[in-house]
Amino acid sequence: MTKETYLAILGERLRPHLSEEEYQDVMQYYSEYFDEAGPKREEETIKELGTPEALAERILGEQTQTAGVFSETREQENAGDAPQPGSKKKWKLSVGWTIAIAIIGAPLWITLFGIAIGLIVTVTALLVVAVVVAVVFIVLCMALVLVGIWLLFHAFANGLVTIGAALLLGGIGILLLMVFAGVYGLLKKGYQAIRERRRNRHEENV
Repeated sequence: MTKETYLAILGERLRPHLSEEEYQDVMQYYSEYFDEAGPKREEETIKELGTPEALAERILGEQTQTAGVFSETREQENAGDAPQPGSKKKWKLSVGWTIAIAIIGAPLWITLFGIAIGLIVTVTALLVVAVVVAVVFIVLCMALVLVGIWLLFHAFANGLVTIGAALLLGGIGILLLMVFAGVYGLLKKGYQAIRERRRNRHEENV
């Protein structure tokens, strides 16, 4: 099953039961979820989500529970009673307040965004430089080993020094590659954690 087929079946199951806004939000979320996973992980993503029919049932079930909680809260408010413990009520900012907050906080958001972009560019550049230097050192190591072996038959001491320098460069190159692999692994885990948190938050809000 492809991403397009999966989303088409999911949409058919959800459309009769959701408002247009809710429907668009859910479909956009899962479309982006597939895009973030990438074409190579489509099958894995489908296994993770389950069949589109089962996913639709989960979404509609959560929607029904949420609607029941809101209905109970509204009835209590209309009757003049305070909401019972455990009841939930979601508050939404008006459009005017949202725009005002966005304008007032614009300098802060822009600054934070600039810092984030700067950090990403810096880390990426350092990783690229580390890989390039590591490759150069490893190539030099192999070349110097050959030269050192040749020198062993003509100037034994110089040959040993050359081979020692070659091994040192090779060790530094391998160490840089290990650092790159470690940093890349941490970044990958962080990205997956953020994606999982975003998915859980969306499912809570549905």
